[in-house]
Amino acid sequence: MTDLKDLIERLEAAEEGSRELDCLIHAAVVNPDIMTDPGDYQGERPVRYTPLSEIASGWGQEWRDLADLAQAPHYTTSLDAALPGENIVWLICLSDGRRTWEAGHEDPENTDPDHGITYATARTEPLARRLAYLKSLPEKES
Repeated sequence: MTDLKDLIERLEAAEEGSRELDCLIHAAVVNPDIMTDPGDYQGERPVRYTPLSEIASGWGQEWRDLADLAQAPHYTTSLDAALPGENIVWLICLSDGRRTWEAGHEDPENTDPDHGITYATARTEPLARRLAYLKSLPEKES
């Protein structure tokens, strides 16, 4: 499993998108049953991020999970790879010495006029879009 808080922190720190981030987003949102940490299977350590290279090197990851991860859309590098439920209603490129993007997500099923838009800033437009949506997701209770 991928911890949403850790994933958000990684996206906020990212200078650019990557397949590794794409797979972690896919595992966290689209298919949360995928195990991305060998400890998930072996119970030897708490769930935390593990590089995909370690997963593929015989740590007990099931092949169907790897196949699913390999087909993850390019969420962090493509504007067309929106997440299910993603609804970006605000987008701007900021010129603050470093080129950054700000995106705003609003839940399309929201009927509460007091519910605001969830904003996020990132180094690229795709990262800002995905980050705004991920920040809008409720934290799961342990």
